Amino acid sequence: MSSFSELESTVLGDKGEEIAAKRLEKVGYTVAQFTRGISHPVDIVAYKRNKIKFFEIKTKARMEYYEATGIDEADHELYTKLADDYGVPVIILFVDYLTGSIYGGNIKDMQQHKQLPRLKASGKEGRKVDLIVYDLTRMKEFCKLTEEEILELESLSNSNYKHVNIDNQHEEIDV
Repeated sequence: MSSFSELESTVLGDKGEEIAAKRLEKVGYTVAQFTRGISHPVDIVAYKRNKIKFFEIKTKARMEYYEATGIDEADHELYTKLADDYGVPVIILFVDYLTGSIYGGNIKDMQQHKQLPRLKASGKEGRKVDLIVYDLTRMKEFCKLTEEEILELESLSNSNYKHVNIDNQHEEIDV
């Protein structure tokens, strides 16, 4: 049996976290914590202009049949609780090789989005989990991925999606 750090999804997630951390540093953030290969409540703790933010990085392609993406309901509740308990913004960034961009927003703002009906998805160990779905057109774009990053993420993914140029309508995000 593979360890958590060897799982294909963990390797893909680690690469997305690495890309996101570099991009955050490029726009002036200091990445204070960046843990890889282990399970943790948030992926990156960063600060800029004396303000701390928690960043959760989801490395996954958008949904195939909806202009949407999503997270487990339990994760959504955890990030909302972290934001409430610590008074720190929790920013979810989706590193999406299908659209070729990183997009997302503050979990508090994302709660206000009109969502598609909850869908069931296969979670860890094959159990069914509720999926909270967010409309892509209401997300804010943080940056574009390079062609090299897209190809590397595709090579690490077990998804059958392949990159296509999608004319998405994200707003620019000011993280």
